[in-house]
Amino acid sequence: MKTNTLITLILVFFLSFLCQAAIGSTPPYRAGKFAVLSEYCGIFEDSNKLFLKYAKGNFQEKEEFYNGYQENDLESAAGGYFNQSLDCREVSKEVKRLLNAVLDPGSIKRMRTSRGSGLQVEELARKEIEKRLRLEQRRLEKEKTAVLVRKAKEALLILNLYSGPIDDVFDIKLKTAIRAWQRRNKLKVDGEVSENQIKTIERQAVSFLEEREEKRLAEERRLAEEKKIKNRDAVAIVIANKTYLGSIPKVDFAENDASAFTKFLIDKLGYRKGNIHLVRDATKAKFELYFGNKDTHKGKLFDLIKARKADVTIFYSGHGVAGNRDKRGYLLPVDGEPDYAEFTAYPLELLVKNLEKQPAKTMRIYLDTCFSGKSGNGWITKNISGLSVEIRMPKIPKKIVVVSAAKVNEPANWDVEAEQGLFTKHLLLALNGKADLKKYGGNKDGQVTLKELKEYLDDEMTYQAATMNRRQNADISGNLQTVLSTY
Repeated sequence: MKTNTLITLILVFFLSFLCQAAIGSTPPYRAGKFAVLSEYCGIFEDSNKLFLKYAKGNFQEKEEFYNGYQENDLESAAGGYFNQSLDCREVSKEVKRLLNAVLDPGSIKRMRTSRGSGLQVEELARKEIEKRLRLEQRRLEKEKTAVLVRKAKEALLILNLYSGPIDDVFDIKLKTAIRAWQRRNKLKVDGEVSENQIKTIERQAVSFLEEREEKRLAEERRLAEEKKIKNRDAVAIVIANKTYLGSIPKVDFAENDASAFTKFLIDKLGYRKGNIHLVRDATKAKFELYFGNKDTHKGKLFDLIKARKADVTIFYSGHGVAGNRDKRGYLLPVDGEPDYAEFTAYPLELLVKNLEKQPAKTMRIYLDTCFSGKSGNGWITKNISGLSVEIRMPKIPKKIVVVSAAKVNEPANWDVEAEQGLFTKHLLLALNGKADLKKYGGNKDGQVTLKELKEYLDDEMTYQAATMNRRQNADISGNLQTVLSTY
């Protein structure tokens, strides 16, 4: 654009110069010019004579005279004539010739002819300007085409349709690539491409690169996850019972607990994601589906276990309840009736019994629940509270480790600020290495045993509960030398 403007200005100046040269050859114009020079030489009489002869005639002569005078007046000539040696005698001679010149009737015609010659020159200059502008326009169009060709080649190369050099030549390879792209997009196959189509090709190329990058990142994530897997045969059932039917209070942070524990299983214990079964708001039917019923232990969990190879972990966050009639502990499904636990809840005793029969290598159960009948949102029983019931807990077999959030008749509290169950929060801190620190009785060997976990919970969790004016002591069963995690 700047180049076009510059060329136009130069040509306009050239046009003006040519036209002025044509005009300047007329006697009236020269008379106006020498009238100025006479004044400079102090011969005002000559200047006046020139004025009377050439500026008092017809309109054409007047116009020419004043053009000559104004373009050569003393003020504008200050930087020119005043700084030169001017021969006033030569000025006088030229003035005499102009005064003696006879302006016959044909003089006007000759001036008009002169003017016509100037107009011809103007027309030629205009045509030259147009010619140069056309050339410039063609040059710009050629440059634009070259850019588009290069863009098309780059985009088609990304789309694996072009294999030639990246230049601005519209060659047979590019034409072939365009045809292939047109066929792929069900367009007219002619090998020609518009600017809009090139933009479409570029968008497709960008999308292709984005998809390729996403696949690469996905593969990186997959490989990273693969590296995390240390225990391919391990199986976990993670239950988050948050929303109960009827007027039973919610367990606000059950899902947070389950998510955090799942992350721990993957990142620290090396469980495969596909082997972790996350169950939200489990009904009684779901409990029986995974863990079996009183007639059989062969539920879904049984089918998931590789005999004598699988480590099995059970995590539960939700309500527990005491049976009003049998005084036993129950895990409360979301469709259960707390006051009729014997009929609608899942017995902890049955869970332990059926898990003992599973062909697992190891079995660990973590329960963020209590059997007191009280939750962070109020009592869950109407007729009687678990605090007034002497709960009979099942005997835990040697192959099973059970860690429960609280002793019988104690509530399981929440850490509202952390948005987790108090037990889950400290359980994960402990298993991630804190329990192995010497300040909590650990030996810093990179492993957390059941004994180290118990000492940590007795110290940190119980203390925090006390600061909340609550009592909460973890209930732990199993071989205290059992290694629960490494870090």
